[in-house]
Amino acid sequence: MTREDAILLAAGIAAVASVGGLFINAWTAFVSERRNAYRSSLQESFLELGQVLYEVMALSSKMRKSNSDEAFSAAREQAEQAAKKADELRRKLMYALWGVEDGIKQIVWVPTCISLLKNHRKGERAKEILKKGTTLRLSLDKAIRHAYLSGKPPGLLDRVLVKWKARSLRVYCQNSKQNSA
Repeated sequence: MTREDAILLAAGIAAVASVGGLFINAWTAFVSERRNAYRSSLQESFLELGQVLYEVMALSSKMRKSNSDEAFSAAREQAEQAAKKADELRRKLMYALWGVEDGIKQIVWVPTCISLLKNHRKGERAKEILKKGTTLRLSLDKAIRHAYLSGKPPGLLDRVLVKWKARSLRVYCQNSKQNSA
């Protein structure tokens, strides 16, 4: 190999590396732009959704702990307003949070499940509904937070955990309805 061939080979390698670097930079810019767009789609309602999910569960707990029918009704009205807001946010973020919207849908029903147990609100069934609802809410918080921080929709594991916990809550609430009737 002559000196000219070596220079030509080095120039060819440098050109290929430069073109490769260009493609890598373009790809990372594209991915970064997509992640920022995803974050901005969540950013408007991200904090509000977490707050309202917590509020639904807290007010449902207040319903369970109420000592009078008046206090129960007042807490139920507040819980239903928070649940309505959570459902509005769920519909707004349905596509951005694809795969975990069923969990939000189930949390929205917790006040209704507790109200069906109004006469047995201090019992174990109401306590278990709140426990399952809180576990679901924590899984939702984790999935939504991870989606926001990563700039990508919820991952498979987060979706599966939320669906499993939502199903568990739904089945338990349905069994509670049958047992309360």
